Amino acid sequence: MHADNPVVAMLGAMTNHPRPPSFPSAPAAHEEDRILANALLQLVYGCWKGSAEFGFAPRPLPPGEAGVVSGGQSRHLWADAIGVMNFCTEAARCAEAGDAIGRRDALRAGEGLAECLTKVLGQPSSHDVPMTRSSSPPFTGGTASVRYKGLRCGKRLAARVSDPGGVLDGMYFHYVYLWVFALARLGAELFSSQDAEEKVRGTKILVEASDVVCDVHPLFVERNETNTPIGVRWKINVDGTPIKGLPETRLSQDAVSGAVAWTCLCSAIEIFFEENVLKEISAHSRLGVLQKYATEMRSMAVQLRPAVSLDPKGWGLQMWEAQWLPATPLSMNHPLSPAGFVGSETVETEPTSASSDVWFQFAETLRNAQSAPGGEVGEETESAGYARRHETGVAFRAHIAWLGARVGGKRNLAQDAGRFARDAARAELLKDAAREKKENTTDCFEIDGRVAVNRVTLVA
Repeated sequence: MHADNPVVAMLGAMTNHPRPPSFPSAPAAHEEDRILANALLQLVYGCWKGSAEFGFAPRPLPPGEAGVVSGGQSRHLWADAIGVMNFCTEAARCAEAGDAIGRRDALRAGEGLAECLTKVLGQPSSHDVPMTRSSSPPFTGGTASVRYKGLRCGKRLAARVSDPGGVLDGMYFHYVYLWVFALARLGAELFSSQDAEEKVRGTKILVEASDVVCDVHPLFVERNETNTPIGVRWKINVDGTPIKGLPETRLSQDAVSGAVAWTCLCSAIEIFFEENVLKEISAHSRLGVLQKYATEMRSMAVQLRPAVSLDPKGWGLQMWEAQWLPATPLSMNHPLSPAGFVGSETVETEPTSASSDVWFQFAETLRNAQSAPGGEVGEETESAGYARRHETGVAFRAHIAWLGARVGGKRNLAQDAGRFARDAARAELLKDAAREKKENTTDCFEIDGRVAVNRVTLVA
């Protein structure tokens, strides 16, 4: 890579960093938090102890939550992307505690989940709903002799031509970008190991993430007559074609999400560019294409005038993405700057006022929030109201708001969100214990039909 490449330039500032800055560490966990999180994660995916030695096959999602394929497996792209990241977090926690075996088991579980999901959602749901073949080799190998472009989201109902809403299966950008980020996170965690075998596995994951981006970016990004990107399609058919009936594509928050995920992937690859991963990805002629696509996402994102979401889930995701927004006015190294990625002391910028940088102002507004949309974060957990939210299918929306508050909010907001999530996790485990005993109890999650996604977002 050329020496004045901004991603290469920032490597010097990363040299002594214990974790790639592309993936900030999660807030410090209480021991009880890990116990609760692992209990919930085990309810969703099954026990992963011993995965490093025996491998890991996640249990199917609960009935009705995703389309079932031949063999009885079912996966959901958004829920399982968060699941992969949860396993990465558990691996990091084990490393902090000196539990090398636990770390290896958690990473193997993340890999097993990634491979299982790709086998399910990277293939057509039926012959009647075809996908488009990719020129890249398949990720999972084995019986998968053909690779298809993109990943289905995993909904139960599917048709060759999807709907302009969220009922039918299709490729959803806000699912795909999170999956790419999860793979980049998992690949970086593996590749940062001193173990040669883990580096090889990390390379495989990073190559897969790059192949996904190179396949889907041209499908989701709409261009004008001069080939300039003008927006990101929020949903497309599983064969990659646009869906009739959708509003005209325009700039949206999806460009910000894509900028974060694509740039994090580029950063994860570049950090290790002196080693085998860069050679592997260069062999696929992928790195230059990835950088071009990340730049296109940033170029669209910087044209937006950002606004704080009034939806709990949207606000939580904005708070999460704010980890990669500028920490100083007109920062030159962050996903939304054409010049680079994350803040680096090695890059000098021209003095400027905060008022000239709308993204800095937006990030500061998020970081200084005193509550989540709709009032104090804690209101989401109040007794009957919390149960009603489970019934109406928005429990996971509150959980994402809590996640955002914990990683991006002020200390009091983060502490409140952590406490509310802890209380909700205890309550969910009690409900599960009651179901096991066949006690007469209202089962909000069964009414909701979102057991897995509610639990994995609660763990996050």
